[in-house]
Amino acid sequence: EYYDHLDRISKHLPLEPDKKQVLESPRRDKKSRKDQKRTEAETRRLMRSTLKPIQDKLTLVEKRITDLEQRKKDLEKLLSDPDIFTDKGKSVPLLNEYSEVREKIEELMARWEYSQDQLESARKNLGLD
Repeated sequence: EYYDHLDRISKHLPLEPDKKQVLESPRRDKKSRKDQKRTEAETRRLMRSTLKPIQDKLTLVEKRITDLEQRKKDLEKLLSDPDIFTDKGKSVPLLNEYSEVREKIEELMARWEYSQDQLESARKNLGLD
């Protein structure tokens, strides 16, 4: 009975792996590795194409805010001189520009906050945060 059992098993399950299976195994590993690399590259490309425009927008807004804040400081320095108010031809345009610069900074800050929220949302959707 025991030998009969061994005989039946040996017919259904080969003891040695087929040479074909052994030869295909490294190829399958290479293919799966290539597929994995391709998938990783695609993921990086997707992240870059999604995040880069938002990051570029943030950089531009930050640069513009920095420039306007510097101009605001310059105007504050000019407006701190009491002699400037003796000449309305000089003081009124400076006051108008100061007001415009402050409004523009507020607008850009709101735009920066919105872009920052977009970036955080995109990162979360990509599984980075």
